[in-house]
Amino acid sequence: MVEGVGMLEKVLLAVDGSEYADKAVAATVDLVKAGAGEVLVLHVQEAVAGMTVVPAESRQEAHELVEGVVAELTAVGAQVRGEVRSSVYRSTAREVLDAAETFGAGLIVLGSRGRGELTGLLLGSLAHKVIHLAACPVLVVR
Repeated sequence: MVEGVGMLEKVLLAVDGSEYADKAVAATVDLVKAGAGEVLVLHVQEAVAGMTVVPAESRQEAHELVEGVVAELTAVGAQVRGEVRSSVYRSTAREVLDAAETFGAGLIVLGSRGRGELTGLLLGSLAHKVIHLAACPVLVVR
């Protein structure tokens, strides 16, 4: 562990399978190599309240996404675990922030934009909300 860098003791990595999330994974690999401690890989499945929505992926696909990232980080020596949470549309930031608080994260890492047309309409609103509401530093990867 890098001494004097408390924010690297616990890192929350939010992933969604997008190109930007892949870049956030790569940045987290670099953090692990620099001495980051424990990593929580988090994926939040979003649904729209009161509407039938075809999810971006099945629950199994969501778990496979997280398990793949966990394996990648484990391969470089990270102490890592994964979690999949469900959220109502536009509450994803709250889920990320709640997970960070529960985990005791000193740093949140996420991509600047997500995947899909719904997320595209929001143009990075998850990153924007997390930056403004997080109690710890946030690394947004582009």
